[in-house]
Amino acid sequence: MLSYEEMMLLQTAQRGYLEQLEDMLCKKENIDYNYYMKIGIYNALERKHYINIYDDPFYINFCECVINDLVSLAKNEKIDSNIHYLSSGKFTDSFKIGNKIITFGNAKDDKNIINYSMPLVPNFIKNFKDINFRVSVANLVDTKNITANDTYQVWKQLYEEGYYWADPRNNNIGRLVLENTHGYQNISDLGKEFLGIPNTPNLKNTKINDLVIFDHDYIYNKNNIPTYIKEQFKEANNFEKRYMEEKNEKISSIIR
Repeated sequence: MLSYEEMMLLQTAQRGYLEQLEDMLCKKENIDYNYYMKIGIYNALERKHYINIYDDPFYINFCECVINDLVSLAKNEKIDSNIHYLSSGKFTDSFKIGNKIITFGNAKDDKNIINYSMPLVPNFIKNFKDINFRVSVANLVDTKNITANDTYQVWKQLYEEGYYWADPRNNNIGRLVLENTHGYQNISDLGKEFLGIPNTPNLKNTKINDLVIFDHDYIYNKNNIPTYIKEQFKEANNFEKRYMEEKNEKISSIIR
């Protein structure tokens, strides 16, 4: 017989209410944290990505294997091995396990990730294009004390590299806790294709405390921005206006 508290946890998990579930679990002691969080994750995946937990368990089993590996890694490193909810976007849900971040989202082509200098490079990616689903694992980043100016400086660096970051929010960037390294140098082309990494990333921001972007959605070539993007994301427009004003002031000071 479940207690009232256990029933409330189970109901919250089964509804896929991840933020509420994390808040509830953090207030409990001697609770099987990961048991409830896994239920929450899988129900959220079913609702957001239409993955049927019971009729077609392949994708859930895959996620279970990746999660269990990260939990085991954290236990071996003698650090917190509980699954902690971090954030959700329109297409993504992210979680912390030890010093790793695991993200579930829509499948996508990662070719743009190699062209700009500040992506948080995943340790692992797997795209299931048949159901438009993706699992990725990356090193943990510190998202505390990120300022609006930090976000602007990242936006500015991308802009000067020829890219337009349409969704520049503080909670889309973080400071590196571990070096931003990749393990793709010795992987075959077939292996890169399987993982979703077509080429080796060309990184500049690689050291601890460097700022990186961990949400790679809505980054476009500066000369090929969809019209609706400009209309939808106002903060990027404000950053572009600020950038142009700074550039004009710099030119004016030189002329004077």
